[in-house]
Amino acid sequence: MKLISKKDLFNLLTGSIFYGTGGGGSPQLAKKIYQSLPKNQPIKLKSLNEFKSDNLFITTYTVGGLSQQLIKKSIINQAQLIYQKCLNKKIFGIIPVEIGPLSLALAIKMASNLNLPLVDADFVGGRSTPEVFLETITLFNLPRTPLLVINNQGKYQILKKSKSYLEEELFLRKFAEKSGGFALVLGYPITQQMASKTLVTKTVSLAIKTGKKLNQKKPVGQLLFQGKIYEIKLLNQGSFTTKLIKIKNNNILAKLYLKNENLIFWLDNKPVLTCPDLIILLDQNNMPIFNLDLKLNQKISVVGLPAADLWRSQKGLKLFNPQLFGFNYKPKLLS
Repeated sequence: MKLISKKDLFNLLTGSIFYGTGGGGSPQLAKKIYQSLPKNQPIKLKSLNEFKSDNLFITTYTVGGLSQQLIKKSIINQAQLIYQKCLNKKIFGIIPVEIGPLSLALAIKMASNLNLPLVDADFVGGRSTPEVFLETITLFNLPRTPLLVINNQGKYQILKKSKSYLEEELFLRKFAEKSGGFALVLGYPITQQMASKTLVTKTVSLAIKTGKKLNQKKPVGQLLFQGKIYEIKLLNQGSFTTKLIKIKNNNILAKLYLKNENLIFWLDNKPVLTCPDLIILLDQNNMPIFNLDLKLNQKISVVGLPAADLWRSQKGLKLFNPQLFGFNYKPKLLS
């Protein structure tokens, strides 16, 4: 076990923007959540092997596009009480749903509220993804129920059981759309034994280490391209933030497809890197960029990083690939 210090939170924010691959929720909101944490109650970070096999964990996150709002403290407290009553079991820790700025901050906030440790793992596998079902537990057909979804007005719904991950995704998206495109989720009860088999571990620690490297101006990832953004084209895909970003460097043209997160990168109309591998945009100071902060004429670097082994497995590539987003390409991965 280790205690997450104030400096760790600073590095974690940077690292989570990096592994968020342009999404994962607002860094500004994440920073506000970190600033609101009690100073006399440090966050404990524990690895999965520090728990007993039958210990139970849950997660929390927001569902919707990148344009988000701060969840009211009263709503978070209300959600916790409702969900614990629904679950009726002791919770031993909070697992982040993904490694993204707001997702991590919300998990840490809930761990603080309940005086529970944060678990050094995540459900998405060391990155952020746009679809709820793009999580490693989907590869093992694990349920996320009971699921609680609540909006800032205190209206909520509970899904006690589901037939498939598609039903869970639809349940959450429909509620979010009715709530202005944004809602808070609690759920994914999972034991230590099952989590050890289905989740990527040590991802929070890795985000802290990577954030530290970036803040020390050390390079991370494989450089793919450097250039200037000359066009940002908005695409209409429901409640998601979906864009086609065009970049150029002299006569070399590149483009990037993002649906909340960066998913496909082309050079001269040839796919160079695709999901599930990580595509990260860096600014002139080599700091990771949140996708709502992209601007015309902005100078950026595009770097790539291999995804976790679970995503690169046959099952992982079948679930998370460019065809899911309407592009007839096989996954193009880093060697």
